[in-house]
Amino acid sequence: AGPVVPTVTPGAGDANAYAYALSSTAEEGVININYSLNADAEGAEVVVKNSKGEAVVTQSLEGTKKGAHTATVSLEGQETDTYTWEIKVTGAAQSEIKEFTAYKFNHPRGVDVDNNMESATFGNVYVTEGQPSTDTKFWSVTGGGIGLYAFSADMQPIANPATGNYAFTGGLTLDPLVVGPENKNTNGADFCRVRVDKTGKIYVTRQNDNGNYLYAADASTLLNENKLTAVFTGGSLDATTYAYNGATGNFIAAPNQGFDIKGEGNDFKMVMISGQKNIFPNSYKANATRVDEYALGTATTWNSTPTPVSALSGKYVASYSSVNVTYDNRGGVWFSQYRGAPTDALPALVYVDANGVEKYKDVTNVRGGGGFRFNPDFTQVAIASSKTTFSIYNITYASDNTPTLTEVCKVVHGIGTNVNDIAWDLAGNIYICGNSGEYLKGFSIPRESNEFTTTAASKYAVSYEAPAPVAPLYIVGNGEEVSGWDPYNAVEFEFDGENYVFTLSEATTGFKISTNRGDWDEFCAGNLAVDAALTNGGTVNLSVDKDGRDIILPWAGVWTITVAGDLSTLTATTTTPAPAPVYPAAVYMVGHDNAWAPSTPLEITGENGVYTATVDFVNTIFKLSTTKGDWGEFNATGLNVASNPIAIGEPVALTAGYSNDIIIANTGKYDVTIDLVNNTLTLEAVVNYPEVIYAIGNINELNWSTSEGVAFTHKGDGVYEGSINVNNADNGYGYFQFATTLGDSWDAVNAGTRYGATETDLLVENGKIYDMTNNRGGGTQSWKCETGEVEIEVDIANNTMKIVSLTGVENIEVDNADVEYYNLQGVKVDNPTNGTYIKVQGNKTTKVYIK
Repeated sequence: AGPVVPTVTPGAGDANAYAYALSSTAEEGVININYSLNADAEGAEVVVKNSKGEAVVTQSLEGTKKGAHTATVSLEGQETDTYTWEIKVTGAAQSEIKEFTAYKFNHPRGVDVDNNMESATFGNVYVTEGQPSTDTKFWSVTGGGIGLYAFSADMQPIANPATGNYAFTGGLTLDPLVVGPENKNTNGADFCRVRVDKTGKIYVTRQNDNGNYLYAADASTLLNENKLTAVFTGGSLDATTYAYNGATGNFIAAPNQGFDIKGEGNDFKMVMISGQKNIFPNSYKANATRVDEYALGTATTWNSTPTPVSALSGKYVASYSSVNVTYDNRGGVWFSQYRGAPTDALPALVYVDANGVEKYKDVTNVRGGGGFRFNPDFTQVAIASSKTTFSIYNITYASDNTPTLTEVCKVVHGIGTNVNDIAWDLAGNIYICGNSGEYLKGFSIPRESNEFTTTAASKYAVSYEAPAPVAPLYIVGNGEEVSGWDPYNAVEFEFDGENYVFTLSEATTGFKISTNRGDWDEFCAGNLAVDAALTNGGTVNLSVDKDGRDIILPWAGVWTITVAGDLSTLTATTTTPAPAPVYPAAVYMVGHDNAWAPSTPLEITGENGVYTATVDFVNTIFKLSTTKGDWGEFNATGLNVASNPIAIGEPVALTAGYSNDIIIANTGKYDVTIDLVNNTLTLEAVVNYPEVIYAIGNINELNWSTSEGVAFTHKGDGVYEGSINVNNADNGYGYFQFATTLGDSWDAVNAGTRYGATETDLLVENGKIYDMTNNRGGGTQSWKCETGEVEIEVDIANNTMKIVSLTGVENIEVDNADVEYYNLQGVKVDNPTNGTYIKVQGNKTTKVYIK
């Protein structure tokens, strides 16, 4: 006698746990993971692998309860590569078979599981409901009636979005009842078997009488659109046999009793059992059933004659409902069916190998249904072994392909007297259905290891580009922690992933930073200078400047220096309180008066850090410092601006450092405010308009006299009016400028301000406005004008000059009439001298200047 095979009556329990519904997004080296568990687990972890298949990150997951979870995984520290990931789930240790789900259907004939981890519906369980009912004991009655039902891996029903219930009909009108000859009711089913291929595509067969016996759809098409497409096309129904024949009368298919699929791509095939009309009544008939193979490959439709499996087709009479045909992984086919008393002519189980040779026939064992299915690795098979049990067998093959089935256990299933179909998932859970007790049930089978790993679909592979290695940043200064100004031993900053960070002690008050270390030339080649003085918590810009001065801390304390990873900015922070401000007694200015004597500068005094003075600038360039003395002392404590020339009338930022030139656009008198509290410099122009200004040049017979000029009267707001007479012109032209001061020498004239043209000898035209330049010290350019009387408006506030009227001598007509002169007030003058008059001669009136 052989070993005793245990008979197991399962208790209630949980499914073998595994992860499904895996998806992810990735950004900046972080993988955001989504996953669900079909049952509670003892533990879970995500494992990230590189392109070599090596695990580089293993991270425990908190989400171990049944349902949906999220997690994040960092790839920080990994190399540039493409990474895949998987979730390993550790289930509770289990020594007994447990029943974990049960749904009541009226006539379930087929069940399968999507075991393709690349599929978006991985783990889905599908079951067919073949006949209608109104009995509410069946879950399917309230779930939607006949059709195909889909469940997620945790056995939650998936709703049909088109109808809101749970039955999927694929858009087909299903037969409510199959009627055979003699009008007898049958145990046939419209939707019969269901299989899911390696891509997740769903195939459903029908045992009806209308010729449409095989349909297919991608899972997304069926579950989102409730749509199935016929595979057998181009034929017609034989009403006598229910055979579906091609255009030439060739057989294509008949009502399906069982089928299976294998392979993928060009190697995809299916094997089908096709019944005849007279097998449908509730009695066995002598007509043997057909078993055919369809080499479908990548085609989506079929209308040719299939290839019979010769060792099976037409040889055995099949049970009308509970029969299956199943591929193994060796190219062979298994034929199984319900048999209470199997015989040689009516066997319960037959195996035909890849060579078409019958290698096994069971005529002894009672088979309670046609349920027969291999586990995913084909080392075991589950078979309906009696009217109340299914058994799990180990299976091996001899060298001549003869199989040996060794029964491991017998499971009391509790679904009635038959098992129509069986499916396994990858984690060792078995699903069965039958039309006696009308159940779909699931059982968890003990595993050698209570672990299962689900690999995320390839589309969730993560391409990660490792950040470029961080270049070092160095610091030197006057404290020990920064090497005491030794550039050879400059100290390296820490890099925190985003910024360079260094902490200075109270002993350090000044420092430099550089991307280089070595001698001073090397260090300074990478020296980074700031564009403003440091403040607590303030950020300043950095730029490469080999001549950049020391960076000075605002006060002694423990400072944290943070430099942006791209070396663009520097921020200094401290918790050391700022000391009370100590401001210098004065601020010193040189250069404004063309005197560059740092030991005797202009001293600008003030209070509480604010210094004011009115300064007469005869030069547009000057320097500021808080120390006077030799140039080394003066320059070391300079005050500088960011750019020149500086704005007038608004505060300009000041920074402490080695003294540089400060430039203004125009000379003149300015109110100067130096604010060391807010580190600003403000220049406000002092407006003291003279009563008159003078036109000078070879005009009015003055011949560039320094002591005489034509006075222009101030009309207000820096605007002056007057006229000149070009009557002793050189080569037809006179030349002129304006001055605020006259005297016995050009030095006296240049002591004031001279206004001139923007270019040498600029010819003026009537009615035009010209920009003026102003200068102290001489060198002003002249305008030139044709001979005649010229009325002019001068605006020294806006530095413009307008030619109001220009009357040339060529326009004066000779008139022999008497001449009369009137002053500008209209009083007649008999003997006019030295001035402007109105000349009246006949009917002509002109303005003239007489000297």
